Amino acid sequence: MSDSNYLLLDTSVLIAHLRKMPGVKALLERFREQMFFAISTITLVEVWQGAKPAETEQTRLLLQGLDTVPLDPVLAEKAGQLAYQLRIKGYTCDLADAVIGATAINMNAPVLTANIKHFEAIPGLDIWDFKNMLADLGREGGKA
Repeated sequence: MSDSNYLLLDTSVLIAHLRKMPGVKALLERFREQMFFAISTITLVEVWQGAKPAETEQTRLLLQGLDTVPLDPVLAEKAGQLAYQLRIKGYTCDLADAVIGATAINMNAPVLTANIKHFEAIPGLDIWDFKNMLADLGREGGKA
């Protein structure tokens, strides 16, 4: 478990929020009471890559409310080394996921994701399962 006051949001979480998936807003509001939200620079790119023209304003407003962690040379080196270490152990790690994972580890923050399989091989990463948390919230009767 991390001791950071930050929660790093994966692209999958932001897309779910932008697409108004039931329960996402309520879940994020619960976390917002206790933590700051951050995203990796690569997440910023991924979100804009998938943003539809009609979503531009909504996307911009969402992203402005998040702390963006820059991809500097030190973090780039850590992400590259992480991807290399996983590769020699037989795991394929997408470059974006390596950057997100390295960012979370560097911040000592958990990553909230709907794509557990993308991150489960990364040692030392505190992964929070977005889908399970949404399901738990639904069982509790939480609404978006």
